[in-house]
Amino acid sequence: MIINIPTKICFGEENLSCLANEYKKEKVLIVTSKSKRITSTDTYKTLIKLLEKNNTDYAIISNVTGNPEKKEVDEGIKECITNKCTAIIAIGGGSTIDVAKTIAFGTTNPDYWRYFENPEQEANKPLRISVINTTAGTGSEINCFSVITNENKKMGLYSEMLYPEMTIIIPKLMCTLPYKNTFYQLLDCLFHAVESFLSINANEFSINCAETCMKLCLENLPLIKTNLKDIKFRESLAVASLFSACSDMYGGCLSIHSLGHAICAYHEEILHGEAIAIILNKYYEHMEKLGDNKLKNKFKKLSRIFSLYLNEPEKEMFYQYFEDIIFKLYCNEKLYLKSYNIKVEELDKIVKNSRTYVGELYNNNPVNMTDEICKEILKESYGGC
Repeated sequence: MIINIPTKICFGEENLSCLANEYKKEKVLIVTSKSKRITSTDTYKTLIKLLEKNNTDYAIISNVTGNPEKKEVDEGIKECITNKCTAIIAIGGGSTIDVAKTIAFGTTNPDYWRYFENPEQEANKPLRISVINTTAGTGSEINCFSVITNENKKMGLYSEMLYPEMTIIIPKLMCTLPYKNTFYQLLDCLFHAVESFLSINANEFSINCAETCMKLCLENLPLIKTNLKDIKFRESLAVASLFSACSDMYGGCLSIHSLGHAICAYHEEILHGEAIAIILNKYYEHMEKLGDNKLKNKFKKLSRIFSLYLNEPEKEMFYQYFEDIIFKLYCNEKLYLKSYNIKVEELDKIVKNSRTYVGELYNNNPVNMTDEICKEILKESYGGC
């Protein structure tokens, strides 16, 4: 087992000066989202002032959307080349960080999309990249992955060279995040931990990271309605995201994540965590039926973990807790695919898309989740189908 997490993690706005000093001799591209939520903050304004104080030249691109597309990356690469940028600072959440990583990679690797399709190729070193993280859940702030959509192909780029050099976590920046986004990012964080816990690649390190992440997520879930703007609450979620990323890097997600990405590839209005939540119960119901005793024991342990940290009676299956969570904390109804204007005719292509473009996650499954099983999961998650 080799553990390598080279990203320097800093908590607190006081670390902005350290970040600015790191880039004194660089020409920096600042990458952020279309939303004014970030550019209107004191943190953003402080970063700009610090760069200017150091006489650091910079350019800005603020074009990132929730399910980022290749065209956003291409615009960033063009900006990078035009301004002769040598480094990137991402200020935003998982989508912004993913775009920034891919810009850093694509600027030094023309025709970069072929690396999404074949990551084993030798690549040039990307531009330097650091992160000011404004959300908690994706783990992109400390991992070496990036997920981008290109014409209904939602694919991942993996490279050991994509680890951010530095990540600054400022919990107060997360306090402006809307309820729905916070809820589903927290769930996505929890999903990463559960999946890596069940993965065939799980080791002692990833399992312990996953259990710590689950503890933090489950203890904080009931607080989401009342503590949305609470700094301590946001700090706990940020720490959970770090443990989630560590568990994911070494355990790895399962094919439910592939299916979630495929749903979002065709329906970009659906949040990633939301897509997984819709199909979660049926997915794990099928997995449990196919599993051996080792897997069934893991399911039982997850039920005990959920019971302990939610402070609720133990349910037979851990995934049964999610229905209550969504009822109590998000909406008083079950989630169905048909409620999101997904057509029943789309289900086959969603399964095919998940296998074709994020198929490597199927290799992490503890059981063989065939295309036929995945189609059945989607049909049972459709509602009235």
